Amino acid sequence: IKTYYPLDYSVAVDVAALIEDALHLHIGRIGQINVFLFFHYFDRDMKKAAIPGIIIAHGYNIASSIAEVVNQLLNRKVFDAIDMPIESDFTLVVSRLREYLLQKEGCREFIVMVDMGSLEDIYAYLENVSNVDLGIINNVSTKLALDIGSMILDGNSIDQILEEASIRNQHRYKIISNRKKQNTILTVCETGIGTAEKIASLIEQSLPQAVDIKIIPYDYASLSTIGIHDPIFQKCNVIGIVGTKDPQIGICFISIEELLEQKHLDTILAIFAPYLDEKQITVFNENMIKYFSMDHLLGYLTILDTEKIMDSVQDIIAKLQKGLQIVFPAGVVMGLYVHIACLIERLIIDKQAVYYEDVDKFTAAHPDFIKLVKTIFADVERIYNVEIPVNEIAYIYAYIYHRPVKSVNRNENSVNDFENL
Repeated sequence: IKTYYPLDYSVAVDVAALIEDALHLHIGRIGQINVFLFFHYFDRDMKKAAIPGIIIAHGYNIASSIAEVVNQLLNRKVFDAIDMPIESDFTLVVSRLREYLLQKEGCREFIVMVDMGSLEDIYAYLENVSNVDLGIINNVSTKLALDIGSMILDGNSIDQILEEASIRNQHRYKIISNRKKQNTILTVCETGIGTAEKIASLIEQSLPQAVDIKIIPYDYASLSTIGIHDPIFQKCNVIGIVGTKDPQIGICFISIEELLEQKHLDTILAIFAPYLDEKQITVFNENMIKYFSMDHLLGYLTILDTEKIMDSVQDIIAKLQKGLQIVFPAGVVMGLYVHIACLIERLIIDKQAVYYEDVDKFTAAHPDFIKLVKTIFADVERIYNVEIPVNEIAYIYAYIYHRPVKSVNRNENSVNDFENL
């Protein structure tokens, strides 16, 4: 029986031992033969696995669980298992395997599946197991064991089984990108990252409320060279680029000049529409001009709090536009921010106004404009203890209406509604 039915004999011996333990009796060799005969009598068509398999894995019941599942799916006893604690020494694993092989007298081929370890070391330790061919494959899994078990039952050779299994069970992967990319605006400047950082700061300061858009200063050269294959596009959903020069990569671009001069408002609206309403976008544009002008003023003002005076000047410009019933272009607004702030500091320091030729003629021609400006500047005059003379008002008038490029159209009757301010 051991020679011609080695697997059946092995199972019969194991079952006989369990019977002896359960019933507390000794059945001996005859009992083992009876168990063997019962197997064949009750299942005469029982199909044997031509090549036994053994699964070795570290961890509690890991190998046994894989072997049990695969044997049930195949409806055959194909795999045995050796469970080894995590802390087990490698030599102990090999010793258990060697002991298992020696128990299977009559079997000349085995397939050993291991979860990890050096295959070469296993071979070295099993060289003295005579007359046995071993096929060893690592990275055991339920899928791999099921595949090998199916081929064993189909009668394939050990070489063919391991070759096909290693090909069919190569590791595959797929990345499922469920993480939502952050909507992002890149700021760039061809002269360097420093200016890009200033542009990013300007945009962040100007937003009237927090929005779910990330503003990132980025290297212009990298974008223009690599384009949309730049790593930033893998991490972020870039909805627009703001800067001094278009990198020409097919992403919506707004130059800083266009942003400050409020050109291409439809593009700005398209970018910020999901986050800001039309009124908030107007505030954003006004803030851009204010903070851009304030950044320039930092190098000119010496005694005034730049941020505080800019708030006052912003109020003055808003009242001027309302009183004159006109909307100043961005260039005029930026110029007025710088001019009026410097004007106030100049009057505080030396109390002297600039000289204006034909001031009397201006006074006679524009009494309504002078009255409007004096009324608007009343709070500033009180706060800073200064007086805005007609000379300075004449320069403000000239800046609004007589710039080299005509920017606004004058409405002669516009100051009549100033009382509604």
